[in-house]
Amino acid sequence: MELDIEHLTAWHASASQLAPVLHDVGFHVASGELAAVLGPSGSGKTTLLRAIAGLHRTMQGTVALGGQRVDPLPPERRRIGLVPQDSALFPHLTVVENISFGLSRAARRGGRADDMLDLLGLTPLADRLPHQLSGGQAQRVAVARALAPAPRLVLLDEPFSALDAALRAEVRAGVRAALAETGTTALLVTHDQSEALSLATMLIVLADGRVRQAGPPRSIYARPADAWTGGFLGDANLFDAVSRGGSARTPLGSLRHDGPADAEVTVLVRPEQVRLGTDAGVAATVRTVHYFGHDSTLEAEIDGGGTVLVRVPASELPAIGERTLLRVDDSVRGFPRTAAS
Repeated sequence: MELDIEHLTAWHASASQLAPVLHDVGFHVASGELAAVLGPSGSGKTTLLRAIAGLHRTMQGTVALGGQRVDPLPPERRRIGLVPQDSALFPHLTVVENISFGLSRAARRGGRADDMLDLLGLTPLADRLPHQLSGGQAQRVAVARALAPAPRLVLLDEPFSALDAALRAEVRAGVRAALAETGTTALLVTHDQSEALSLATMLIVLADGRVRQAGPPRSIYARPADAWTGGFLGDANLFDAVSRGGSARTPLGSLRHDGPADAEVTVLVRPEQVRLGTDAGVAATVRTVHYFGHDSTLEAEIDGGGTVLVRVPASELPAIGERTLLRVDDSVRGFPRTAAS
């Protein structure tokens, strides 16, 4: 079911005063879509989720599901499921009892809990208590419990942050598959850029309580609205320059860019856009190397001054101190200098 947020502003009570946390937030999530709210700590992500769920009442604006406003309703009438960071399972109930909690008698008799056990791969764990589960298993139970009543929307509040890297990838894949199988609209809060980019079909970047940009993850990564958003989403080289005819003179040479021409600009170059070569480019020396297995990043000091971050396949990793040439073949992102941050 589609979610529409319009002009949502929220406050926190502080020393008998109301401190604003969210400022005129608005976005649309299509039915069945998995959207991610990505932002740094203190940006208002959890407050946004609580306001949508009806758990944060000092707010104004509208929250609508399927075209019907739910913000006047109490939490229990909104039909919104919530998956918290710590799973929050009932310790005295088994896995199947946790999933069944809140279901109607008809749903229990109809085997809804068994369907969720099967969907999340939890059937062998049905009779275990929460303390007998791993962190990943507990989070899958929490997702199954949220999906069991067939909610119109599921909210996930950093549900994978406490898991180790290998387990996090496995649980994320299972949760995404479960949401897709049930066609449930979901809103995930995270501060993990790679998680948001790889998991979501819609991305909402939140900073200082305001939406900086919303849209498909690939589009936002490739065409961020400003330099701050571009740098927050991933590694970036930023250069202040003067544009002439759509090209800006930077330490990496003259670069074609989108955005304003014949103006002072800030140019954003992703590390993967920088190429190493031997026949053309700007002379530089490799100063540091970081190997990640699937790829590597290196810092190269340009002869004319300045350091550039470069991402290369692991098989092409140069040695520290090696001389190289740097070039950028593609058009890069450019912002008006005053709108860069």
